[in-house]
Parts: sequence; C-alpha cells; structure tokens
Amino acid sequence: GYAPAQCNLGYCYYQGIGLEVDDGEAVLWFKLAAQKEYARAQQLLGECYENGYGVERDEKRAAELYQSAHERGHAPATCALGVCYESGCGVEMDKARAVSLYREAAEKGYIRAQCCLGYCYYHGVGVEEDDAEAVRWFEKAARSGYPRAQMLLGECYEHGYGVEQDEDRAAALYQSAHRRGYAPATCALGVCYEFGDGVEMDKEKAVSLYREAAEKGNVRAQCCLGYCCYQGIGVEEDDREAVRWFEKAGQSGYPRAQQLLGECY
Repeated sequence: GYAPAQCNLGYCYYQGIGLEVDDGEAVLWFKLAAQKEYARAQQLLGECYENGYGVERDEKRAAELYQSAHERGHAPATCALGVCYESGCGVEMDKARAVSLYREAAEKGYIRAQCCLGYCYYHGVGVEEDDAEAVRWFEKAARSGYPRAQMLLGECYEHGYGVEQDEDRAAALYQSAHRRGYAPATCALGVCYEFGDGVEMDKEKAVSLYREAAEKGNVRAQCCLGYCCYQGIGVEEDDREAVRWFEKAGQSGYPRAQQLLGECY
C-alpha cells in the first residue's frame, strides 16, 4: 500500500523498465497511488488519460489530475496543466494562465516548462513577444540537454533573434539536439550542411540528415528531401522519388511541398 512504490511500479510498466511495457497495468498502479493523493502518480495518470495510454482518452480527466498534482507543488504537473491551458485541452483555453503556470514550474527548475515559457516569449503566446527573454529561458533548458530548447536556441542564433547572429553556434546546437534524436534539429542541421551555414558544405550529408528526419515523419525534412531528389542536390535526380516525399509532406498541409507537388503535376 506504499504510494511511492505503487507509482514506481506503474512507471516500470509504463516505460518497460525491467519488464514488458503494459499501459493497462501501469494505469492500475498509478490509480492506486493517485487515490492516496500522490502527486507524481496523479501527473502520470493524467498523461495516460490525455493520450489514451491503457485507458480511454479523457482530456478533462487528465486536466483534473494535473490540477490536483499541481496543487501539491509537483512541477511536471504544473507544466502539463499549462499545456492544457495553452491548447484548450480539457479546460477552457487561457494562454495567459498557461504562461503563469509555465513560469511557476520554470522557476522551480523544471526543464520542459523553461522551454515552453521561452517559446511563449518567442512567439508572443499569452505574453508580449520578447526574443531576449525567450533566449534566456531556452539557454537554461538547453544547458540541461533538452533537445527542443537546443533546437529553438539554435534558431535564435541562426537568425539573430534576441542574440548576436552566430551560425557556428546554431549548427553546434542543432548537432547536439540531433544526437538526442530530435527530428526538427536533424532537419535544421541538414539545411546547414546543404548551404554551408556554420559547417563545411556537404550536400550528401544534408540528404542523409533530411532522410533520417523525414523517415521519422518530420514534414519539413520530407519536403527538403523531395526537393533534393527533384533538383539532384546531393543525390541523383529522381522525379518519382521527389513526388513521393512531396506527397507525404503535402498531405500534412506543408505549403512548400504542396506548391512543389503542384509543379510536378
């Protein structure tokens, strides 16, 4: 009946640590610990309800669980509740409330929240746009190895948003996030290699990176790979292969791919 142990056992089933992944069994143990108001279990159970892991998807129930864990000071739940308010998932959308929750969790050192708060400043979501403040939060999360923050910080360095432009630094950040398997950074690094921005130009390397990200479903990379096949950049020209990748990206509503696919037709 010890709640932390019940939660830990649930997490082992959830992540396949020392046993087979079993979301249904994970939910069972998370529920037992959540009934004892154990905040981490409430947050993880909320994740299961939000995504339909081992239980029927219920965004409202997920938000309630995040709220309960947030009230107990659990920073991951505070951040998750912020995501709910930002997207209107299980609660009425309130972007300013999302920013407030991100800030609360970020100031406790929670990395995902630091990145989310930075993104809000970057795009003016629920707060006035402020690239310098975005960079400040991206830096904090990037130092902890959070790949999305490394990617976004790389974007800031590439374009000089809130920081002096530095293509070498941008490429290094994309490389770091790419090593952690973050497909948007893999694609961005491909662009660096295609054009020689911050790295020595290597079009074949660019194609390899685009392919890696494209096969993970990254829409921008699918379009870039299609374009390389279309124009024979770093790979032999192949219009059929180009169309195949433009179709994939176009089906996801990526406008550049739709335009290039239209050209092919």
